[in-house]
Amino acid sequence: MQPTKLSWRDIRDKVLARDPVCRQCNNALATEVHHLDGNRRNNLPGNLLGLCEACHALEMWLEHDADGNPTDPTHAWNRENRW
Repeated sequence: MQPTKLSWRDIRDKVLARDPVCRQCNNALATEVHHLDGNRRNNLPGNLLGLCEACHALEMWLEHDADGNPTDPTHAWNRENRW
């Protein structure tokens, strides 16, 4: 029997149930899920953190340039979209 593939909504709900409070500031309600390695396809539990909106926005701002591209050359997007 094949394992059931979870939808992003199911994965997100599981992470937010595991991390009800923001793992960054430990103060606000976690409402967003952050991929630690930046790879949106890597939905393993250890790669996902529940963050509040403000901390997630800060993480995204720190990890991306003005055009929204990841600044880390090892980021999955940069590895997959090299010329």
